[in-house]
Amino acid sequence: MPARPSGGVSGTYALDAPGISLQNNQSVSQPNINIRVPGCKTLEEIKAWLTDNPLTVYYQSTSYNGANGLDICLTEYQNGSIELDGTESNLQFFSEYQTLAIKGITTAGDPSQANAYGVCISSHFALVPPGTSTTLDKVVYGQPQYNQIIIHDTSWNSLETAKAYLAAQKAAGTPVQIAYQLATPEVYATDPVDFDNAAGPLTVLTGGELEAAFKSADKVVESRIDFVEDTLNEQGQAIAEKAPISHSSDKSTYGLGSGSQFGHVKLSDATASGSNAGQGIAATPSAVNQVNARVSTVDGIARAAMPKSGGTFTGNVLASSANEAGAFLRNISVQNSASQLQYTNFIIMVRK
Repeated sequence: MPARPSGGVSGTYALDAPGISLQNNQSVSQPNINIRVPGCKTLEEIKAWLTDNPLTVYYQSTSYNGANGLDICLTEYQNGSIELDGTESNLQFFSEYQTLAIKGITTAGDPSQANAYGVCISSHFALVPPGTSTTLDKVVYGQPQYNQIIIHDTSWNSLETAKAYLAAQKAAGTPVQIAYQLATPEVYATDPVDFDNAAGPLTVLTGGELEAAFKSADKVVESRIDFVEDTLNEQGQAIAEKAPISHSSDKSTYGLGSGSQFGHVKLSDATASGSNAGQGIAATPSAVNQVNARVSTVDGIARAAMPKSGGTFTGNVLASSANEAGAFLRNISVQNSASQLQYTNFIIMVRK
């Protein structure tokens, strides 16, 4: 529903045109928001129309201080706005009509018609209600057929005069502002959108306040600084838990090898150590070679000895050559023929 200015040029509003306005002056006992619906002449008819056409009205309270407003989230963006300061390059003045055109803006309205009324409101110029036409002064309206917004002001006679007025209003802190209805509403999602910045950081330019949250893995942080700090802390913790590239040590900090686990071992040349598999000590090739040499020597001696279980001598058995008691062989069997054995407890050997 188009807005109707509460002040400005009189006699420019058709009774059959829909509109909404604020009545807040000395002529009323209390402020009112007025709604006009064509064809509705009674309260019951207005109520029936509102039942079929729910209407939400937002207005600025007198107690508004810039920080205590209501957060409003719409899924359909229907309006655009501009603020003029006289430096714009898309301004064109038509002296024959005493109108200033703001080029490149397409408002709502029938593009086959020259003018579209009721689609623009301004801080300095009156709105022209839909369904009417006017040649009155100081009004603003759209021309969707030509992709432009028109300001009609008979006090201007050139582009320079119009720009000077816009610049003066800007310098005075009361810039000329125009809000207009878009030709096609822009629809946007209400759910948060995740941006994958794998290709680089996301840059957002805004003329107003911006609130953003940065998601890192499974959590959301409130600012880019927090995001960087959290990332550094996480990486620092991960690095602290890892072994350095060169991690030889005289301590068991990085884990010892054992009979069941891979790990660090310390080498030893000792051949008589009592270390076991759980102490992380391994023999060097030198230690293994020493043990092997000893085993080879003992093995040669053992192989040359008569086993306790007995055996056959292939050569002479020699006793001590000393002629003294005690030089004897015990438990010897002597066979003097093929069928007769002679037994003796020992054989005394006497040197001749």
